[in-house]
Amino acid sequence: MTEIRVPAPRPGSGGAYVKMERKVGDFATAAVAVQLTLADGVCQEIGIGLTNVGSVPIKAGKAEAALRGKRPDEAAIKQASQLAAEAADPSADLRGSVEYKRDLVRVLTGRALRKAIERAQKGA
Repeated sequence: MTEIRVPAPRPGSGGAYVKMERKVGDFATAAVAVQLTLADGVCQEIGIGLTNVGSVPIKAGKAEAALRGKRPDEAAIKQASQLAAEAADPSADLRGSVEYKRDLVRVLTGRALRKAIERAQKGA
C-alpha cells in the first residue's frame, strides 16, 4: 500500500473518542469512537466503534441504525447507548467484570455521542 485517502468530513459533521483507563497511558478498559453528520438536526450518517470490549473492534450497527434518520435527542442517545452496550462482547479480567464493561460501554457511548453532536452543531 502506498496511499490511503480519507475524505474530509462534510459540514455538520462531528466526532469523538472517549475511553476509560486506570491511569494515563494504560490500555483502555473500554473505548468508544463516534463520527456523525447532522443535516437540519437529523442524523444523516453515523459510525460507532467499540474497542477493548471484544476479541476484535466492534461496529455497533444496531446503535447506528437507532440514530440514523432521527433527531439525536436524549431518548435516542440512551437507546443507542444501550444497543452499543449489548453489542459489546467483553471478557472479565483484572479491569472489571463483563457486566461492568458493558455498562461502561453504555456510559461512554452516551458521552461520545453527546460530544460528537455538539461538535457537529458547532460546525454546521
